[in-house]
Amino acid sequence: MKCIAYIHLLAALLFFSGCKEKKSTTNKVNTQKDTTSYYPLLAFIEEQKRYVDLRDFRITRITKQTNHSKQELIAKETFLSELSIFQKIATDFEKQKKDYKETIFQDLGTDSYALTYQCTNPSLSIQRIDILLRSQTNTAKQIFIRSFDQHEDTGFIKQFSFWADKKMEITTEYTVRNNEPIRETKIIEWAKVSNK
Repeated sequence: MKCIAYIHLLAALLFFSGCKEKKSTTNKVNTQKDTTSYYPLLAFIEEQKRYVDLRDFRITRITKQTNHSKQELIAKETFLSELSIFQKIATDFEKQKKDYKETIFQDLGTDSYALTYQCTNPSLSIQRIDILLRSQTNTAKQIFIRSFDQHEDTGFIKQFSFWADKKMEITTEYTVRNNEPIRETKIIEWAKVSNK
């Protein structure tokens, strides 16, 4: 008889403790870690910034438009200002990487890997990023970024190119009112100052 009484008491305790359990009505925040591990583009740009900033380089900017070309020496501060567009692109890519699909191609002829990030969201400016990596070290040799922006009736296609430890280039193409396309190119190169 005592055994039946204990079973009833235990069942009652389980029943009442289950009734008192409160269900959480607060929304749970998704705390899942971002597992998308694309190439660290921003870290590469920051490393290039340090590489130039810590050395005594001769920095040249060449601007070309149609039949006009101009070459000038620029200060490190101007270089850093020009580099900021690459930093912004890399920052935006890091924030929006879920909108890009990665493909990897190994090129045995050049002993390198090509990483391609194709945008799946047509409303984003940066539509494609190609990164050429050295296969032995996984360090970047070249980076190519293609963007498209529309301002009123003019579409701007930009090609951002970066050659590690050497130069960066920005080419912009656009057409104004059905005229001939205009192409502007800015090349910034850095090289060691030769000892005399």
